[in-house]
Amino acid sequence: MDIYNEIQLEFSRDNFQKVIEWGASPDSSPHSHQAIASWCERFWNKYCDIDAPSEIEEIMPLLAEIETEWDIYVAHYKEQHPSSVNSSPRLPPEYFNKWLLQANA
Repeated sequence: MDIYNEIQLEFSRDNFQKVIEWGASPDSSPHSHQAIASWCERFWNKYCDIDAPSEIEEIMPLLAEIETEWDIYVAHYKEQHPSSVNSSPRLPPEYFNKWLLQANA
């Protein structure tokens, strides 16, 4: 799992699905939840101020939610584990499963 390098995938609905599937299976994912949240934030930022295609507009709320949940989780994690500076926390996989269901609804 790569916790430091950014995910280098095009911003598309198919790649969103792939990235969220990685989040749902963190033990076999090539990227950390930190990298996934960062990719979602970059994706959201690319389309937040323009008229995006409808398939992107549909997932915009999920992109924002993932990044927000990550920020909240990390803040709480750091409060509870102040000495774990170099570790990368993980969101519960159920979160990603929920987002997958919402993306496919």
